Amino acid sequence: MLKKVFAMLISFLFMASFGTSTFAAETKSTDYDKVMASIEKTNYEIEQKIAKAVSDADKLEAKYITDIQKIDEGDKRYNERTEKYNNDLDKLITDLYTTTLKMSTDAINKAAEWGIQAEAYWTLVEIGGRWVWIDPIRVCH
Repeated sequence: MLKKVFAMLISFLFMASFGTSTFAAETKSTDYDKVMASIEKTNYEIEQKIAKAVSDADKLEAKYITDIQKIDEGDKRYNERTEKYNNDLDKLITDLYTTTLKMSTDAINKAAEWGIQAEAYWTLVEIGGRWVWIDPIRVCH
């Protein structure tokens, strides 16, 4: 009887020590996969926002060029239209930059909570004839 209890105790200890680490590894792997999927999703959303901003800037520029072609050079309306175009483009770029920076910062912080080191890497994007640094995310290995 004592041998059976001792054998059961040994079995329980093995299961508790090795089984728990296996389950923990599976949980950690699953969490890692979730964080990686979240980073990939954030990068995809950033790419979509960049594409939309480029498209919107192209529309702004096309409208600006059409408006300018209708106006004689040196006319006061020309300067007003140029100023409006520049202000609209500035706002578009600022909104893109601010939004994507927040998205990447949030994703990096979430990854850090799970012990995954990620960082923003800056990529140069042309928007409306201007070059802007935008920050998708990459995982540090």
